[in-house]
Amino acid sequence: MNKEIKKYIKDIELMFPIMQKEEKEYIKRIEQSIMKQCDNQQIAYQDLVNQYGTPTDIMTAYVNDIDTEEFVFKTRKHRKNRKIIIGTCFCVVLCTLIVSLWRIYQINQEREDFMNHVPVEYIEEIEVIE
Repeated sequence: MNKEIKKYIKDIELMFPIMQKEEKEYIKRIEQSIMKQCDNQQIAYQDLVNQYGTPTDIMTAYVNDIDTEEFVFKTRKHRKNRKIIIGTCFCVVLCTLIVSLWRIYQINQEREDFMNHVPVEYIEEIEVIE
């Protein structure tokens, strides 16, 4: 596949706010159409834009073709899932931080206890037995 075609397809993918099964199939059909028409010929990015439209135009056409309620539902669901994932990651990091700080506190307490029980100086008496 031509580098320009790959870049064009990648730019189309980046325009979509969500990428689920239907969107992937839509992009796959566009890619197959381009590949069928090119027949392994070199084609410039601008030629693709002239023939198929800009990536924004393709995304807009897709949004206009599908049911608006379905698209809004997918977008809201995607945002909700993203918030749940971010919240979960935040909780995991926060819990890890709390446990780490608690463990550092415990280790420091054990160190202080050890230092308090170690004699600072001692006197050694040697007794001579005759």
